[in-house]
Amino acid sequence: MGVFEIAYNNFKSNLRIYTAFFIAMVFSVVVLTNFELLQYGDAIKVLQGENAKFTSAVLISVIVILSVFLFFFIWYATNIFLKNRSKEIGILSFMGLDLYTIGKIYFVESILIGITSCISGIIIGIITSRFFQTIIIKLSGFNIKVVSGVSVKAIISTIIIFMAIFTIMTIKGFITICRSSVINLINTSKKQDKIPKVGLGLYLLSVISLLILSYGYYKSLNIR
Repeated sequence: MGVFEIAYNNFKSNLRIYTAFFIAMVFSVVVLTNFELLQYGDAIKVLQGENAKFTSAVLISVIVILSVFLFFFIWYATNIFLKNRSKEIGILSFMGLDLYTIGKIYFVESILIGITSCISGIIIGIITSRFFQTIIIKLSGFNIKVVSGVSVKAIISTIIIFMAIFTIMTIKGFITICRSSVINLINTSKKQDKIPKVGLGLYLLSVISLLILSYGYYKSLNIR
């Protein structure tokens, strides 16, 4: 039985175990898809007619911030996923599989989850895009009729952003497995997460962040 076949069988048999991780990934894709469809949709073209430079800058900024958030969110989710699978990985190693082979199984299995999440999220994002755009337009104070439509550019951009981040995190997990020992993998699932200590640096970063946010809100009051 090859690596891909083992990974595919694990993927089918462990769908219930993946539920929380899968839902988190689908939600990420849905949010990203809605913003990408808004950026390339017809409704935003009317807003760009009012102030093209400002509207484009705001949307690009939102997507960049969202991509950064997704990076850390997927990073955290994949770490939790790997931790929950570490005991199973250790048992596979005791059964005679080397860590490199187990790492390849994990990589293929995770990519299958990523592809499935991406497809499901895009479909749900397309279905909910009209509702999402209606809310955004209403909050913006414009009376614009929202027309349903699907942009190929938006879909491609969503796939590239999500799968790039997800693949990077999956490679990180593959390297972690290959560099770990069997005992560490088994003990990892038993370790409890420690509450991080809050130091002076974190307090300073919080104050600086609040000042930047306050300045941003102040400047936004002068925008028509």
